[in-house]
Amino acid sequence: MLKLKKTETFKMPVEIQLPDGARGTLTFNVKYKSKADLKRMGDEEFTDEQYIAEILVGAPEGLGDENGNAITGDEALREFNDGVYSAFLQNAFLQEFFARFGEARVKNSKSSRLR
Repeated sequence: MLKLKKTETFKMPVEIQLPDGARGTLTFNVKYKSKADLKRMGDEEFTDEQYIAEILVGAPEGLGDENGNAITGDEALREFNDGVYSAFLQNAFLQEFFARFGEARVKNSKSSRLR
């Protein structure tokens, strides 16, 4: 029996490779979204920033600085949103989310039409 436990979020690991060859896995706390929610977001032509605001909860786990020190909390969220590697981090996050959960964005979003 597959038990459908009532919960609003889940942990999603994302493998990331940066242009300099650095690799790692970040873990994101993500909101569950129904197929209807995903369709609505696609129909409303959400931007990447709007998708992230709608589905990401808190900061990614697993970031570190060049000395190997963990980057956590608000600092990790700033790196994800506005840091030098934010374009790569956000793209990997969104690709993983939609690889798992739907085609609505691929068909409808502004970002997918511009790529």
